[in-house]
Amino acid sequence: MHTNPDWKEYENLVCEAMKQENPDLKIERDIKLHGHISETKRQIDIAAKGRIAGHNVFVVIDCKKYSSKLDVNDVGSFITFLNDVGADIGILVTQKGFSESAKNLAKKSRVKLEIKTLEELREYKITFDYCEECDRGEDHFPGVIRWTGFEGLAGDINKVKEAGHCDWCGSLHIRCQDCNTITGIPETLYQKSVECLGRCGIIFRVNLEYVGHGMNDFVLIVKNNDIE
Repeated sequence: MHTNPDWKEYENLVCEAMKQENPDLKIERDIKLHGHISETKRQIDIAAKGRIAGHNVFVVIDCKKYSSKLDVNDVGSFITFLNDVGADIGILVTQKGFSESAKNLAKKSRVKLEIKTLEELREYKITFDYCEECDRGEDHFPGVIRWTGFEGLAGDINKVKEAGHCDWCGSLHIRCQDCNTITGIPETLYQKSVECLGRCGIIFRVNLEYVGHGMNDFVLIVKNNDIE
């Protein structure tokens, strides 16, 4: 891949887009940090620091003004870089989009990773749904809930807006369709009735089902009243 010669102007546009939608973050350019894994200085084109949802966050933005789509190698290298510098959130900015494999790898990154075009970045405000099960205070960036879909749901599934797991501790989370409240269901609450934290009357229950080879799978049952 070859970069275009006006990449510096592109980087300026990315900075302005970040400031526009995230005014509370402090944007820094061309900084160097010690890599925790590599034990060497790492150069960061754009970094942002501040507080989001009550937590201190460190965001690293990498601008890729390529003539073709980002591929899985680009994303893999960036994930390694984010882990090395201790970033909480990474944002890859590209003008040509990205491959399906790059998108899949980004979704499974331990670090919250977004891939945006410059146009998308102009309307992108950094937000995340964090896991209250592994939240240890404002100086510790908690696990982020990855909303993955409705596989394994049963019962009144129209009462579920989203379902996903924490990327750190693995706890299941349900966003209620009725009240939009997120309820965490760690493994210690499997096989028990869990009331929606929004107190709207919806009850969730995770039942483990044997799927063979000594393994279990979960089925989430959703009801309008207690199912004990």
